[in-house]
Amino acid sequence: MQPRDFNAVYAGEKLKFSVKTSTMQNKTSTTIKNYWIINLTIVSILILLLQLFFINPLTANTYTANFNGNYSDRTIWLPSYPGNVIGKNDTIIINKNVQLNTDVVVHGTLIVKDKSSLRGTNSLVVTEEGVVENKGILISRNINNQGLVRNNNILETSNDLINTGIMVNFESMIVGNIFENKGMISGNGGHMLVNRQLINYMEGQIGGNIDICSNDFRNVEGGSIDSTYLSFCGNRIYNGAFLTANLEREKVILNLLNTEDSRYEEYQIERSTDGKNFAQIANIEGDEINDFALAFKYTDRDPGASPILYYRVILKRGQQERVVPVIEVNNIFGIQTSSRIN
Repeated sequence: MQPRDFNAVYAGEKLKFSVKTSTMQNKTSTTIKNYWIINLTIVSILILLLQLFFINPLTANTYTANFNGNYSDRTIWLPSYPGNVIGKNDTIIINKNVQLNTDVVVHGTLIVKDKSSLRGTNSLVVTEEGVVENKGILISRNINNQGLVRNNNILETSNDLINTGIMVNFESMIVGNIFENKGMISGNGGHMLVNRQLINYMEGQIGGNIDICSNDFRNVEGGSIDSTYLSFCGNRIYNGAFLTANLEREKVILNLLNTEDSRYEEYQIERSTDGKNFAQIANIEGDEINDFALAFKYTDRDPGASPILYYRVILKRGQQERVVPVIEVNNIFGIQTSSRIN
């Protein structure tokens, strides 16, 4: 059989080639088959890559807020990031002073840089995969952490904080109302102030070199507390005297300070376990505390196992006596039971 000529046009040029159909038929069939297999494989790979790119990006997207200002719900972080939900593959960097009036949900990473701030959010929610790294000032009305929060400067919530994740505090953390811990709190030299109440549930763990100060502790039986500087903090200012009580392990440290040159002759420190019947535990001469720049420190090394301790100071000058209002100390190292949760 004679070869047949095929003509084709490629890029405007006429090409001529010959194929011996009788001898090349099987090879042509095999070649076409292989051609389609190769092309289908390439297409499949491209589809897979597109899926990976759009569904699970290979690299995270980073957005930076470089402008100062008060941002509304519609323009949150614009022109940097369109929305208040940070995607799990996204990183938001606050590089200036930003104020928001909306909630913020973190599935990805939120970074507040040094000398920058993020303030005014209604609620900050950090999901299990979320990370917050604060090196500046971060202030929110409420915080709910299920992921990881690292604080290297000032983190504050004016209302409540709920932690079921991990919080590492290296500097200053302030909770305006109630702190509920069902996760882990640690730090290295950090300070945490809880204004109203700290509840450490049975799942909760508090450890590390962190100073935690609260007006009211509640530790549910089973909750782990291993913090070197865990303390109760309470204070009273009355008639020129400033009394503070700090509960540490197996002891209460009382600091008595003159806020003005009041010249009391004697200070009598008393303790009670019921808030009604007080007994004297220390008597301080006036000349030991007349320097109002320095506090007189007294350590009560025998607070006992009472769940609540009460301290007061009687100020004496001649026949006149004045009583500094009582400081109530919740003895977290005494009796620890779940029944004490309010």
